[in-house]
Amino acid sequence: MLDKIKTMLGQITPGPWEWDVKKLEKNKHGGVDVGDLSYWNPDRCGVSVLTIMPNKYGNNVISTVSEHNAEFIAASPEFAQWSVREIERLREALEDIETLACMNRWNAIESIEERASEALKGSP
Repeated sequence: MLDKIKTMLGQITPGPWEWDVKKLEKNKHGGVDVGDLSYWNPDRCGVSVLTIMPNKYGNNVISTVSEHNAEFIAASPEFAQWSVREIERLREALEDIETLACMNRWNAIESIEERASEALKGSP
């Protein structure tokens, strides 16, 4: 899953993406744009990631100029769920490692105490 996420991230319009609500205006396809999810690069040139516009029935639909952006957005819930599971798994593993480290520390202290005690018993 991580490889899939990394591949798709490399194909999408870079972020951050920001919503830009517009005045009603016709676009070049004959639709009326009401909002864009855009990326503004450092030169402040906007790249439309998504556009919301009414279809022929008057319902707002979301369109995108990039198939990669659309696929990434569609996969985002799956990516988020996987990420949450992975974070939880890594936190549990870290807790286990910390527990083992504490146990090893106590075992090391007990071992040192035992060796010191044995060494003191044998000393004149």
